[in-house]
Amino acid sequence: MSKLKEQYEQSLETCRSCISHVCDLCVIIDTMNYSSGLKKANMPLRTLFLEDLAKYSFFIMLADERMEWKEIQAIRRIFRTFIAPDDLVKLYMNGDYDKKVLRTWTPETLRSFLRFSEYENLERSMEMYRGAFDSVGRIVMVSDNKVKDIEERLHQAFIRKLDRTIDAISSGSWREPKWKSAINGEMLESRRSVVDPRVERLLDELGELIGLENVKKEVTSLVNLLVISKLREQRGGTKLPVPMHLVFTGNPGTGKTTVARLLAQIYRQLGIVENGRLTEVDRGRLVGQYIGETTQKTKAVIKEAMGGILFIDEAYSLTVNRSKGDFGTEAVDTLVKAMEDNREKFIVIVAGYPEPMRRFLESNRGLKSRFNKFIHFDDYSPQELTDIFVSMSRKGEYTITESGMEFLLSYFTGLYERRTDEFANGRTVRNFYEAAVMAQAGRLASYSDITDEELYQFTTEDFEAAAGEWS
Repeated sequence: MSKLKEQYEQSLETCRSCISHVCDLCVIIDTMNYSSGLKKANMPLRTLFLEDLAKYSFFIMLADERMEWKEIQAIRRIFRTFIAPDDLVKLYMNGDYDKKVLRTWTPETLRSFLRFSEYENLERSMEMYRGAFDSVGRIVMVSDNKVKDIEERLHQAFIRKLDRTIDAISSGSWREPKWKSAINGEMLESRRSVVDPRVERLLDELGELIGLENVKKEVTSLVNLLVISKLREQRGGTKLPVPMHLVFTGNPGTGKTTVARLLAQIYRQLGIVENGRLTEVDRGRLVGQYIGETTQKTKAVIKEAMGGILFIDEAYSLTVNRSKGDFGTEAVDTLVKAMEDNREKFIVIVAGYPEPMRRFLESNRGLKSRFNKFIHFDDYSPQELTDIFVSMSRKGEYTITESGMEFLLSYFTGLYERRTDEFANGRTVRNFYEAAVMAQAGRLASYSDITDEELYQFTTEDFEAAAGEWS
């Protein structure tokens, strides 16, 4: 046997051994429920992983738009004992393996391994996962004794994508949404049997928001109450007294508008409102400058909000000025009358700082009697502010160096400890993220050669520059 042939056979056995180890790991991940809710058709994670690997081998084989017999033989040998030949053929026949598809393709099993790696602090599992794809790709490439440029480019691009993910885990910049810790598990499971799956997806979306633990519990309890009330009504009983109009209290940038939008969709799916539209207004949309104008403007807004939710931000501004020339109280009176005349046709959510909102509700007897459900939005903690930045970075395909992560937490801790009523929470993070993007671009612009790692990475230098620019 030639030395080249011997090296190929050794590489093939190493590849199969790597696949076998990852298959064993799949069984462990399944047993520990890290793949729960992430798999299709309740198939074992091992089966899905082997399918992902086989699909990747087909992508590389067809990268040059040709199917070489030696490549087919290599794929059959790779998956011998793992996948039955007939199943391998079916998998090939049912897929689209155009090289353009590979550029956006993500293995179905990736998220399960990400989840396991982060929660168990086992970066090695992701390295094994990455190694399986790398070895399969290389075996297919060299099987016909000639590695084509297109094959190499596609393979390297895919492996770099996995490497960026591994780097994100090691630097702490990858985060699996921890919504299950924020929602009572027993309530969630009991609700699954009676709630429209579309509502479940919206609650999952709420749960994936960073922080807002109190808000998630309050909204979940409210949805549970609505579901049971609806069931009682459907079975001939009386409805439960469910608070419909809500008061959101909290500082700016704590997610009040985001949660209101989700609630509008949830209410629509539950049949509480006709549509899922959220009409967002402030004082300027409601209050006019001359007698009679305020009533017209407020009625127009109410008409627009019919069948959905009217969300009034900084609602306290309607009554904070009681001078003779201010018409804010006229808007409140018009709103209260509409809420009485159009019960169950639209819902009102008012939002603002806690103490001003208390005074706002006390300013009108009708307001106080109609708003009896308060949901408070706490300021984000320094870790949550950091997590929000990391989430934004992931969407922008950025990783963060280890020292950069330390800087972020320290920076947001300082902002949090010095915060005033003007502190904007999530908006503050968004502004800092945009400043960091500009700083990174400015730093890289002076480089004569930029690696892929540098192109997609934030460093401490970027954050220091952003802090200087933005402060």
